[in-house]
Parts: sequence; C-alpha cells; structure tokens
Amino acid sequence: MTSSGETVNQAGPEHKLSEPDFPVTVRPRNGSHEELVEMGLRYWDLLGVAEDGRPVWAVTTRQIGPDPGTQPHMTALAGVIAEVPNVVCRTCATTPWQPASRAAFESLIRGGAPGRTCAACDATVQRAVAYILDPSWAGQRKFEATQRAQREQERQQQRLDQAGNARVNQRWAELRREAIENFAPLKLSGAPEWSEVTANVETEAVALACIRHAPATDPIPPIGSWAISPLTPNNDWSNSAAASFWRAGLLAVDPKSDASSFGLKFSLKEASEAADRSTWEQMAATLPDPIITGIYPLETSWYSPHGPTMQTAASWLDNHLAERLNPASMDVGRQQALLDLAARLIAAETIRYLEFQLDTLNLPPVADNHRPRLEQLVERLSKQRSLGETYHIAWQCARAAAAAAQTNPRAPRENMTTHAVNQFEQRAQDAVANPGQELKPWREDNRLPLSALTKLVFYGLLNVQPMHARLPAIADTLPEPIADLPDPLDTGLDEDEQESPTGQEVKLRDAVTIPGLAVSPIASAVQEILDNMALIDPEATMVKFRSIGDTLDVHADGPVTPLRGAVDAMTAACQDVVAATGDALLGLVAACATANAFMTPYTDSSGTECTMGVYLTEQLVTFAFDSQRENVQPRL
Repeated sequence: MTSSGETVNQAGPEHKLSEPDFPVTVRPRNGSHEELVEMGLRYWDLLGVAEDGRPVWAVTTRQIGPDPGTQPHMTALAGVIAEVPNVVCRTCATTPWQPASRAAFESLIRGGAPGRTCAACDATVQRAVAYILDPSWAGQRKFEATQRAQREQERQQQRLDQAGNARVNQRWAELRREAIENFAPLKLSGAPEWSEVTANVETEAVALACIRHAPATDPIPPIGSWAISPLTPNNDWSNSAAASFWRAGLLAVDPKSDASSFGLKFSLKEASEAADRSTWEQMAATLPDPIITGIYPLETSWYSPHGPTMQTAASWLDNHLAERLNPASMDVGRQQALLDLAARLIAAETIRYLEFQLDTLNLPPVADNHRPRLEQLVERLSKQRSLGETYHIAWQCARAAAAAAQTNPRAPRENMTTHAVNQFEQRAQDAVANPGQELKPWREDNRLPLSALTKLVFYGLLNVQPMHARLPAIADTLPEPIADLPDPLDTGLDEDEQESPTGQEVKLRDAVTIPGLAVSPIASAVQEILDNMALIDPEATMVKFRSIGDTLDVHADGPVTPLRGAVDAMTAACQDVVAATGDALLGLVAACATANAFMTPYTDSSGTECTMGVYLTEQLVTFAFDSQRENVQPRL
C-alpha cells in the first residue's frame, strides 16, 4: 500500500491479464503543465486485470516521479482527468465517473460500488488540484525538487561514507589482528624443557590455580569474566599475578584473544589521521601498522604452551607445578614463601568479606585513607587466626556499623563504615594480644565463594580447611624442607680463595662477577652500593623503586607495559633472594643483576639515551641513597 492507501500491483511473467469490465480513459487537464500530464498518464497506465481480479499497473507510484509535497494520486489528478464510462457518481451524478485514485478504481472492478464522491465533486481533491495548478506552484515544486535532490545526494554520500568507514574499520581490525599474532604467536611444544618452567611460589601457585579453576583450558577464558570464583581475592592482585605468570613463561597469551585486551600505541583515529585521506579506499590502504604496547591481563585469554595441544599442555603443566609446589619438595625458603602466601590470602579474603558485608548492608566501601590501616591490622591478624575467625570479626564489625546507622539515621553513612574499621581495629588487636581467646570460626559464605588461589593453596597444597586452620599450626605440620638449593649468587670460590671467609661483604663482592653484573654501568652501580652499605635501607629502596609503576600511571585497568614488566621482574628477583637468604641487601643486588636482561632502548625525560635496564638500575641506586628521605620521586 502507498501512503494514500493505493494498492500497487506489478505484472510478472506468470500473470495472464485480461481487459477490465470497466475500462478507464485518461485525458489531459486543461491548463496543466506538461510534466504533470506525463506523470498523470503514467499513474493511470493500466496493463490489465490479473486472474485474481487485481488491476496490474505499468509502474508503481514510487516509480512515477518525485513526490512534490502532495500525495501521488493528487499530482496525477492535477495533470489528467481519469474517467470510467457508463459509471455514475453517487454524489454529483457526473457521468462518466472520475476515480480519485487507483484504490477507488480497484474497488470498482472488484465488484464494489463507485466511491461516495469522485474527483469532480470531492472538495478536498479540488482544492489540492487547484493548489498544484497555481502558477506559483511550479517554482515551489522546482525548489522542492532541488531540495530533494540535495537530500538524496547527502543520503548517497552518507551511504558512501558509511561503507568507506566500514572498510577502514575492517582493514584496521585486520592489521590489529596481524599485530596481535606477531606480538603473541601461538607456540606449542612437544618436548618442554621443564627445568626452565619455573618461577617463585606465588606465581606458580597462581598459574596452577588458573589451570585448575578456569572454565576451560583450550584456551583459558579471560580471568575477569570468571562467573563463580575469581582467580585471587581482588582484581589488582589478579592483574599483577597474571602479568607475572605471563612474564615467567608459565602461561602464554592466546593470539585469538579479543583485540581490546591489547594496548595500542595509537588509536584508529590517530592512524586514520596519518593515512592518505583522499579517498576511503586510499585511507584503508595506507593505514599505519598498529603497535602493541602490552596487554590487559584480566581481559586476555591464556593457554599453556608446554605441550602439543592446549589441553595436553595444561595437563602437563598442572603435573609439573603440582610437584614443584608440593611442600615436601620445597626448601625452607619456598616453604616460608608458601606460608607467607597463605597469610596474604587470609588477609585479602578478610577484607573482601568485610567489604561484601558492608555492601550487603548498604554501607559505602572503606575510604582510601583508612585502607592502609585496615590492611596492616588484617596482616597481623592473619598470622595468628584462621580465616573463619577473621570472618567472624569482620561480620561483627559490619553489623555494628549497620546498627549504628540505624541508631543515627542522620549521620553520614561514610561515618558508619569508619566505625566498622575502628571496631575491627579494636577487635583485631584483642584477638592478636589474646591468642587463646575463642572465636567461633565462620563458614564460607556461598554468596562469596573463596578465590581460586585460596582454594588451591589451602585445599590443594597445604591440605587444610581454610576456615579453621591457623598459620602456626600449618607451619608445624609442614614436612621437613629439602636441602637448600644452590645460592644463585654463589661464584663457586673456595673459602681460602675469598678475601673474607664469611659475611655479607663476600656475597655482595662475588655477586658482581655473575652475568648481568659484570657489565658497566650496572657493575659500577652495584659497586656503589657495596661502598656505601651502611647508608642504605634496602627495604625502603625497593618500596620506592616499585612505585615507578604507579608514577607511570600503570594500574590494574591499564596494559602491562615493557617498563612496568622490567620493574616487576627486578622486584620479584629481589623478593626471591630475600626469601631464600633473608638478606635484603643481597636482594637489592639481585635486582640489579636482573636489570641487564632488559636491553630495550630507552630515553628519559632529560633526553639521555640508554637501555631500559641501565635506566632502572640508575633509579634503584638513586633510591638507595635517598632511602632515608621521604617523598622521593623517580626521574622519568
């Protein structure tokens, strides 16, 4: 149906047409424009009647010509007079009857009576025809036709722009996928070198938890999309942990990961501005290649590269990591690292549960300025109490805050959360000071399942119930550690060959000879540390050094960049050595040794060119000598 209610029928090759019982004759209207007459003749061009009684017209109303602002049948009536002989109008008794539209004529030939009025007596039709035939209308029609042509041209250009833009987007997606596959190619190995598939305890545990608790392993879906249990108790931890097992080579990035999970040096908008914009096709052809700057670990898919297929590789890696993480196969340093990880999990799960309870009770989250105090309290509590007991305290504090909110409805709700933190502080101190005080262990809340890493460490590695086990008791039940692994900084010198038979000075001096430190200027940086040992606070130095990543504005919602990766690797090396030796200064030297692996060219803010490893070593030394001062900012 057209806008006027007319039925349009076009003849097809299968139609058998006949002459209508009521033929229609058409004659030009006196004083009408030639163009209107032509349009009217085309409007009333009847080919015949189909077998089902429908009139078949030569063209549809849309094919007749542009609509000048009136309905098509009105335009036709202004050009011609259509008549049906031997039919009388029921209103004006005009003979022959003048149908006002195709629809009126079709009704007649289908057996209906003529319309109540005809074109000759319908006042609305006459006014419309008079308006169209007015001399000024021709100019108006030309103006409107020009406007319609412009609008059609604009629509055509819009369609071309949409098609061109789609082509540019498609080409960018193709280039981006190629860049991703070059950045993270699929690599599977039929014979892994298991001696090289190692990392610190936490990184190995996270990788194993990822394999065992992921919805699938071919590949592992993005960690941030897991619906039941998260990988770790909070996203920041999951983000850094995933980055760690990626850099350690335990799990690899699936090249079929969503393109949005990879950071780009420049966007499509910036790329299109750099391309040849003469035509859409030229723009698509001259787009610069995307440059991948890093990944968003929580949005990336993962797989194990240590096997012939993803599933087999995941199974092999599971067995390998399970053996390495078996407390019976650990030395004392790795056993202590496992206990430290368990304590950290208790603390993080407690904070997660407290925030869950606050949210359930419609209270705001813990304020940022109160979080360090809360974390410090939970850390002390986790070393003496079970997770079920810390849940108990967190639940009591949240309920106390909710009760205070009901008692003081006009008080800001942020104050109630502060009250919960204050309550936690008091109860945690009491629980630490009185280890014999009984606290009923809470059960795991089904609304907040424990993280995958928590389940793995307690159930899978330590073989204890996380809600009831305390760390001192867990430590007492650990098997005897194996003999200490060789010191990675041992140079192999006999005691009589050393200038001093014992002492920190010997280890540090010999450390300079290991690969990575016998390279200037890194070697000179370590020598500077050796010459000023008494002035250095290694722990404070590494804390400040780790803050470089924060200064670069790299957080859990940002991609893992090469510079941040180097910072993390140096920090991990320091932590591993400290865990194995208990010597923080030796850990500082290990961080310097690790820096030599990062040979990427780097230019600092002053324009000095060096490698990334040298730059970070210089920063580390700067922090070492400023470790007694506060608010030290890295040179960027």
